[in-house]
Amino acid sequence: MNAFLVFIILMVVLISVGLYFSSKSHYVCTECGACFKLGFLKDFFGFRILAQRLTKCPNCGEIMLPHIERD
Repeated sequence: MNAFLVFIILMVVLISVGLYFSSKSHYVCTECGACFKLGFLKDFFGFRILAQRLTKCPNCGEIMLPHIERD
């Protein structure tokens, strides 16, 4: 019972931190300069290369490692 409670608390904390950072950051395309945000699930579970997120620009469609800016 105690381990289950610790697991639930840990999951709530992880999701809360993920939602916070997902809402406070946006990405800038390295090709066209477009600013965009990712949804929480794409941001949290997205593919990463060297601590950067590999994503597709919604403006030009280029797959890239975008520049991350925090609000």
